[in-house]
Amino acid sequence: MKKIVETYKKMDFRTKSGILVIFIGVVIATLIIIEAVTSPVPPTPIPNEITLVIPGEEGIDIVLQEDGVYIETTIINFRGIDFTIPVNWDVKETEEGLMISFVHHAQGHILLIETISSSTELPLENNLALISSIFNDTIEDFEFQAILVSMLPALRHQYTVEVGDVHYDIIGFLFPNRDELIYVQFGTPTGEAKDNDLLRFVTNMIIQLVLPPSDFPPME
Repeated sequence: MKKIVETYKKMDFRTKSGILVIFIGVVIATLIIIEAVTSPVPPTPIPNEITLVIPGEEGIDIVLQEDGVYIETTIINFRGIDFTIPVNWDVKETEEGLMISFVHHAQGHILLIETISSSTELPLENNLALISSIFNDTIEDFEFQAILVSMLPALRHQYTVEVGDVHYDIIGFLFPNRDELIYVQFGTPTGEAKDNDLLRFVTNMIIQLVLPPSDFPPME
């Protein structure tokens, strides 16, 4: 992550704008698809249709079970945003943000919540595309998908990264918080079986966030 942030900071405005050409088109096109999906009129099927989790009028329940018992949850706050997590998850403050470690079904996991460099001179969509393009150039197996959080443009990332001596499969969520970007990374040690219930819980936790309005400039 530090390597990505340092790469971003070294870029001038012209360079930042120049590398958006491909990614901004993909992000905007995908967000148009999302808007169509949220519309009451069923969209026409398209190739490579994106699977989205979109809350209805009653929202999505944020629940997690361990050995058939529902785990009690609590609220933690980061940069003015409330996150709902199980009470038995260990939360520690770091220089970058919050590091949350926990064991679920005998598997160790991490959840990192931090801010990531952005430019208030660029619209939100451009910032999302720019960060993703840097990830794409830095991480070999990087993939991304456009989503909505609080009806604001956001991105879901997927890749593998080394943390200490352990390689983790990462699902990342990049979304706005007024004039900054928040990045949430959910990590499972590479090679461990995928816990779909846990991934669904983390995804729903992000989807259900209540975000303030974006202060990034609008798209022209």
